[in-house]
Amino acid sequence: CKVCNLYKLEIHKKEKSISKSQEEVKNLLSRIKKCTNYLVKLEESELSAKSDKGDKLDNLSAQPLPPLPSVPLAKNRPLPPSPSPSPSPSPSPSPSPSPSPSPSPPPPPLPPKSRLPLPPKNRLPLPPKNRLPLPPKIGHHYHQKIGYHYHQKIGYHYQHHHYKRNQYQHQGRFLLKILIRSMVRTLKNKLML
Repeated sequence: CKVCNLYKLEIHKKEKSISKSQEEVKNLLSRIKKCTNYLVKLEESELSAKSDKGDKLDNLSAQPLPPLPSVPLAKNRPLPPSPSPSPSPSPSPSPSPSPSPSPSPPPPPLPPKSRLPLPPKNRLPLPPKNRLPLPPKIGHHYHQKIGYHYHQKIGYHYQHHHYKRNQYQHQGRFLLKILIRSMVRTLKNKLML
């Protein structure tokens, strides 16, 4: 009869929907497990990197510093031995007054130190900046995009340049946490149905 066929179709549809929801739940659970495992690995690697840094610093502080080589300063260097004065004969007494000693001549100036001439600085002219026209003002932030992911500082708004690796990792962890929360929420909703 027609009614029996309709009931059979409805039952088949419900079974299909149940099997689909079960598959979705399984997939969600496996994804949550993978994400949580990855998060744990990330945090463990960060902790190990921090501990390695601390160990290296401790090892460096524990090692004794090598003694500095003792170089005598110019002031403390021993002077060359002066030539011993030859014994002069005793002057005979004379009524004439002794001549005035002549002033000693000044020491000759030292020659300038020979320095090699510095090589000429090959300064190439800077290339012209390809400035794109400014987009319309949004609030009080002006952005000027030059090349790829590069924002110039205009006024007092500073856009970030390329992120470093650790910033990427931090951003990835944050997004992973949000993803796990959203997946848990959807799983709860599916189980409540």
